[in-house]
Amino acid sequence: MVDIKENGKYLNLVVKTKYKWDSSKKMFEFDANNKKIVVDQGLKPDESLEVVKKFAEGREVVTRFGTSYSCGVEYDGKEVSFWLDEKQHEKYSALGGEGDTVRITCKLETYFDKRAGVDKTIEVLFFEKVE
Repeated sequence: MVDIKENGKYLNLVVKTKYKWDSSKKMFEFDANNKKIVVDQGLKPDESLEVVKKFAEGREVVTRFGTSYSCGVEYDGKEVSFWLDEKQHEKYSALGGEGDTVRITCKLETYFDKRAGVDKTIEVLFFEKVE
């Protein structure tokens, strides 16, 4: 089950899990079991959910951290929105238009971190149009 957070008068759907970050140490914080501390629960690996697009594309928001997109959808009978980065939004916006159903799935992917010299696993979102 994913979190739905109130943001003023809006509801935000958490599609990607957010973890507690220690900015002074520039690393995630871990609990006693050496697991990342979850701040907002999004999709878990191999979980998916379906949303109905309210708009063909998300609304672009440019900040000093980069460009993000707020995507308005209907989920579980509620009007909500969620945030995507540029690469994710490019894939999401290519899948149909207003009123179309999109399945969002979380999968684990491994990549080689050149700076650390080790393989790392990250959560990646995949999008597909539901016919």
